[in-house]
Amino acid sequence: MKGRIIVAGIALTVVLFTCFPCTADEASRTEEPLTIVSDRLDAYDNTMTVVFSGNVVVTQRDITMKSDTLNVFYSKEKTGVDEVQKKNPLQEGTVKKIEAQGSVRVLQGDKTVTGDRAVFFNQEQRIEVTGNVVMKDGANVIEGEKATFFIAENRGIVESSPLRRVKATIYPGGEIKKP
Repeated sequence: MKGRIIVAGIALTVVLFTCFPCTADEASRTEEPLTIVSDRLDAYDNTMTVVFSGNVVVTQRDITMKSDTLNVFYSKEKTGVDEVQKKNPLQEGTVKKIEAQGSVRVLQGDKTVTGDRAVFFNQEQRIEVTGNVVMKDGANVIEGEKATFFIAENRGIVESSPLRRVKATIYPGGEIKKP
């Protein structure tokens, strides 16, 4: 049970950086500024993609995500878009998918999620983190090859690879006993 709580908590941490409310409680986060810093930004209106590359750092309130690249895929569907938003490709239409690649790291307080790649699927409200996934909440650690988080269902799955099994190190009660 403690492992599920940790996985769910870390899943929410990953989602929060995307600026999409997953529950009514998270709706207020969308009003907080989202800052993305990178070496380069390329916007491709014809493929409806925005690419941030080189030392990407995304921050919103107390959450930071770092990766080598961040790709935002959107559709042209516009619902309630005002004139200011029409001129900004990051706010135009609906975000379909967000992909962070290369040394992905999400941090919030003493919680971290690391992996080679993280993908947020907006419509399905699902996050997949792949490649050497390590989730830490204080001293508690869960490792695997792939972690999938189903946001609406508040549940997660950690999968192994043929060469590596899932490993969880959980400290019941939340405290490490010192000898």
